[in-house]
Amino acid sequence: MKDFIQNKKQVFEIWSTGGFDTEATELLTKAKNNTKKYGIDFLDKTQILERASQLQSTKFTEILKDYYLKEIV
Repeated sequence: MKDFIQNKKQVFEIWSTGGFDTEATELLTKAKNNTKKYGIDFLDKTQILERASQLQSTKFTEILKDYYLKEIV
C-alpha cells in the first residue's frame, strides 16, 4: 500500500462558488507556485462547473446545482 501512495501526486483543491478576491488569488497563486511537495489548485464557480462536466457525472452536476450553486446559477 505504501508504494501505491508514494507514486501518487497529492493535489489540494479549494473550491469557492463565490470566487476569490484579488488578494486571495495572489496568495493562492504564490502558494501554488512555491509548493513542491503537493499541488494546490483553486476553482471559482465557472471552473467548478467545468470540472463537473469533465467528470461526466449527471448526478454530481445535479447535486452541485441543487445544493451549492442554486442561488448563483
